[in-house]
Amino acid sequence: MHSPQSFSKLSETVAYTVQSSDVIEDLQIHVLEEGTQNIVWYKERFLSDDEIIENVVEQATSKLCWTIHRPKRGWYLRIKAPSFPRGASIHLSPVPKTSPFYVEGALTFQCRVNTPKSSKLEERTSVEKSSMESLTPTLTESSESTAHSYPPTPPFSPSDDALSKSPSLVPHGSSEVQQFILAPHSSPHVPHQETSSFLSRAFAAFKNNKPSHSLSFTLCPLPRNDRSNSQNTERPASPHCHSPSLSAIIPPSPDPLVTFHDRTPVWTFGSSTGLMEIDVALERETGVNRSFWVCIALAYMEFLTEREASILHGS
Repeated sequence: MHSPQSFSKLSETVAYTVQSSDVIEDLQIHVLEEGTQNIVWYKERFLSDDEIIENVVEQATSKLCWTIHRPKRGWYLRIKAPSFPRGASIHLSPVPKTSPFYVEGALTFQCRVNTPKSSKLEERTSVEKSSMESLTPTLTESSESTAHSYPPTPPFSPSDDALSKSPSLVPHGSSEVQQFILAPHSSPHVPHQETSSFLSRAFAAFKNNKPSHSLSFTLCPLPRNDRSNSQNTERPASPHCHSPSLSAIIPPSPDPLVTFHDRTPVWTFGSSTGLMEIDVALERETGVNRSFWVCIALAYMEFLTEREASILHGS
């Protein structure tokens, strides 16, 4: 198996080769098992009256998994599935510059994932305090590891609380809204060292947030608000500490769920190739079908391609 590059954590990953079709007219992108010619999914493009629509199809069954929607004029990026209610979609939008996770070209989106085991445990512990005997079956009967049907984030982007109370979108207590970020792969990556100085770590974080000039990128889940708040309140500032905390100015780097390594040769035009790695453990925690993460990655890959072309054209 391919060894994850530099910043990838040591964990079980599954890898796919992503490459454009040899036939330019097809406008297809193939996702193959690494080291084989076995196509697992492919993306093909169609035009409607006012949109550019790309279908993500499972090769073995010819099943339409997801559709990617962009306007012919203007800009938006939406993901839909055949099972979604009419008018519902998942929106990818630019990361605000005020966000601590902002980098140029980064996009963010929200979707529902399985509730983390720790959150479920805390919730059930607070509700059921009677006895360990009554608590045990409650913890084991939940289908935490099973993939649930994937409900979308409504187009009007309501609050997380409103989404969590919607019975038509998700079974009660089985999932929650999670925010994700897609960002260009930082290159070169400077590893963090526990023994390094404050300035060294700050410089490493700066270098790691400097976008590269390739199509490499990562897809990461962002820390949950409740977790961030608890971290901020657990450690009061020391009266003897005069320098700011590193975590106060530089957010922790989330582990990537998907990592795409651009391997397109220099001076290659009209085609692309790369390696997509998916963290199996993180994927399993979300409970979301793998084809969704592949679709999101392919959509962002296209976004970066057009963004790079626009920058080159503007210069």
